[in-house]
Amino acid sequence: MAGTTAYNLQIVTPEGHAFVGEVRSVVLPGADGSFGILATHAPLLSALQVGTLEMEDASGNRETWAIGEGFVEVVAEGTKVLTDFTNKAGEVDVPRAEAARERAQQLLDQSLETTDRARAEAAMRRAMLRLRLSGKTS
Repeated sequence: MAGTTAYNLQIVTPEGHAFVGEVRSVVLPGADGSFGILATHAPLLSALQVGTLEMEDASGNRETWAIGEGFVEVVAEGTKVLTDFTNKAGEVDVPRAEAARERAQQLLDQSLETTDRARAEAAMRRAMLRLRLSGKTS
């Protein structure tokens, strides 16, 4: 993608800005499938699902991030990703992700009326994504 124009990308979580910088491209996990954004993208507002965000920075370096549910907004000034969590590849707390997966599995194995199945399934998706991103799928 040599020569591709860079644009501003912000990844924002409830804890604050996880990333702010110039990128050439970003691929996001949309609610209806993955899609890419370049500097010349038309204005857009879209829902995001749990998945991976892949970006190429202005220098051509590629990074992969785990992101949660949220939204992306594309405007002339740049792209803003609002998500409930994010982890950069290589920075995943593997023991914590494995513990979260085990807790979610225990909840899913129960057939109690008090189990919030949708919440347990969402926790399982987040944990499995983090483990996949870290290379640990056990």
